[in-house]
Formats: sequence, C-alpha cells, structure tokens
Amino acid sequence: MTLRNGRFGAEVKSSPLNFKEIARTALLSARSLLPRWLPGGRWEGDEYVAKNPTRADVHAGSFKINARSGVWSDFATGDAGRDLLDLKAFLHGASLSEAALTLAQELGVEPHLAQKGFNLEAYAALKHLPIAFLRSLGLETVQNPYRPNRQALSIPYKRPDGSLLRLRYRVARDGSAKLIWDKGQGHSVSLYGLDRLKDGGDPLFLVEGESDCHTLWFRGRAALGAPGASTFRPARDDIFLEGRRMIALIEPDRGGDALLRRLMQSSHQDRIAAARLPGFKDVSELHIREPERFDEILDAAVQASAPLSQAHAALAERPRRRRAAAEADDDGKQPTQADRLVGYAESEATLFKTPLGVAHAAIRAVGHREVWAVRSRGFKDWLLFRYFEETGRAPNAEALSQAIAAIEAVAKFKGETAPVFLRTASFGCRATWKTDPLTP
Repeated sequence: MTLRNGRFGAEVKSSPLNFKEIARTALLSARSLLPRWLPGGRWEGDEYVAKNPTRADVHAGSFKINARSGVWSDFATGDAGRDLLDLKAFLHGASLSEAALTLAQELGVEPHLAQKGFNLEAYAALKHLPIAFLRSLGLETVQNPYRPNRQALSIPYKRPDGSLLRLRYRVARDGSAKLIWDKGQGHSVSLYGLDRLKDGGDPLFLVEGESDCHTLWFRGRAALGAPGASTFRPARDDIFLEGRRMIALIEPDRGGDALLRRLMQSSHQDRIAAARLPGFKDVSELHIREPERFDEILDAAVQASAPLSQAHAALAERPRRRRAAAEADDDGKQPTQADRLVGYAESEATLFKTPLGVAHAAIRAVGHREVWAVRSRGFKDWLLFRYFEETGRAPNAEALSQAIAAIEAVAKFKGETAPVFLRTASFGCRATWKTDPLTP
C-alpha cells in the first residue's frame, strides 16, 4: 500500500474534513503520538524506528517515521506516506476520512473545515491548550468588529481589579496583521495578565504576547505579557513589578532584543534576570514540541539565567553580522535599511502624538530624555546616528523617507496622546527639543 503525494485530490473536494490541518497538528505532537501508536520502538535522532504491525515484522529497522517532516516508509515492503495522517490510515487499514476523524478526536481538534476568520477552537488547537481553560480566561469566539462576515478570537485585557480595560482580537492564524485592538475601548495599552498578579507565584515570567502567558498559566506559572516587545513602559508598568523576582524570557529575534532594551529602563532591573530557551522560540513552542519535558527545560533555563545588565551587555557586544542574521525575517531575507530605522524607533523610542495629531518621539540622550517631532531634523539625526552606530554606514535618502513615514503612522495610530512643552534653557535661550510628557 503506497500513499502518494497527490492523495488529497478528489477526497478533499468532496469532504468537509480539514485533512491538512489535522495532519499538521499531528506532526506537532509526533514525539508523543508515535510511541503510543507503535510501542517498543526507539528514537534515532528525529526518526522513530519500530516494527511494522501490519506484517510479521521480527526486528525493528526497516520501518521508520521522521518526526520533523512526518514522512514515513517501510523499506522492506515499499509502503510509504507523506505525513502522520497517512500513517494513521495505514496502521488501521482505514480510509483517509475515517483516519482523519479518529486522529482529530485523539488530538482534541475540530476535524471539519473552519469558518472564515479565526476562532477559539482554532486557537486551542494551534497552541495545544484546552478550550475550557481558555474560556476560563475570558477568551471567546466573536464577530470580527472590522469584518462582520468573519470570526475573531476576543482576548480581554483587564485591570488589576479584574475590570475590563480593553479587548484585543486575533483575526488570523499567521501574519503581521493577525492581532488588532478594539478602538472602541479607547487607546490605553497595558501589560497582559494584571488581574492574575494577586494569585502570586515565584518567579514572575515576563514574556511577549498573550499566548506565552496562556501557556505559562496553564502550566501553573506566574506571567505578565507585553502586547508587543516595544510596548513595555517603565513609567506605566514598574508599579506592577514591585517586590517580585522576575525572569524575562528573551526570544531569539529582534523583538527579544527590543524587550531586553526596554526592561533595562525599568527601575526594577536589578531584580530581573534574562533567560533563553535554546532550540525553542518561546514557551508556547516548548509546550507544543516537548510537553513531557516542559518543566525540566524551563527550570533549566531559569537556572542558567543571567542578570539583565549582563544580557544587555552581551547584546551590545554581539558582532554586527551576527546581529543582522538574527534580525532576518521569516523568509530568510535581511531587513531593509528602512526596516532597521523603523526598528530603532519602535524598540528604543517612545512614540506618541500630540492632541493636534503631530507625531513625536521621546529618545534617550546623555543624562536626560528628549522629545522631537518625528519629521524634525533632530529626530532624523538620531536615526542616522543609530544606523551608523550599528552598521558603520549611512542609509540612503529614500530609506530614511520611507522610515519616517512609517514611524509617523505608528505614532499616530498606536501611540498615546500627550502634550509637549518647550524647555526653557539658561541665559534666556530656548531649547529646540521638548520635555518628555510620558515620564515623571
């Protein structure tokens, strides 16, 4: 029985079953599924080697399944398949539809093609978390407020007293625009999980985004999440970190670097340690790929954590080429000059707008903070300096122009609203930069 690559074809067209999603979800759990399906086998790197139960197989050796790709074959008979759904059908002598229904039930996922948009069931399957647990956090499937014909996952941001501050919606599985805010709730942004701080827990993990919080809470750990790596603001958030021992889980990308820089501005930085998860992007991926060893690997990362200042110093000393490689996007492409300039503004400056809608940025200077209009010469000079400091080169004029336009849009549509004031200098002169309205 050979299952070929073109096996989806007519069966998918005539069936509402979501074969591809079931197969993809099974692959994420391959290391726990395979020993259960084929007991007595052994691991050889990423390959699971077992006896073929469909024939009189005496010794394990010819029947192998790759846990990373899902591809499997029995070299003794020529039987082969492209994923674990094929394997499930092969082992049970079942049709793909029968195997898909059985496997979906085993995985606890919805077997049928989902409606347009994104919902609670899809998120639970994606993150390997129980639907009932997510519902207990207030997550629910709702109508997308911006596209009423589609579904969305509603994620409530709450104040420490449990009252609703704002809603965030997950509207897609992947992509840069998968998360949007409900502007009807206002423009306030906060850390995620403030209402759970009263439950205690030591250490308190500081992470990026909501899904890592969901994973850590499910695992019985205390966590706070920043809705974006550059959204942590000491003036607003430090009050919630008082008296806690904290571990910042730094992701191996530009966002992780940005969070590290932001946390270095905290008045509690001496009580924050930085940890990484070698081989894993974040705790959500760890939970999905190594569910049995989750606590072991996370605790080892905590033991190996370093003071925040030490991690920040290592970041500053990282060779430029290695830093550029780490900042490459998911397609392996290097960031453009404009991307880098926007990255500096998002990770190192506080972007906001005045009541009249003029975009401004608060940046660090020697001994103080300065506020510049985004289109001012002073802010452009700061961007040029940061680019030269990182690369040893100057960006071209087109890249600077593109970056300024993007930064201005971010400040206007994502930044808070605050007034600015000119600082009066000594000897009767007036400074050309303004005071920072977002810090005391």
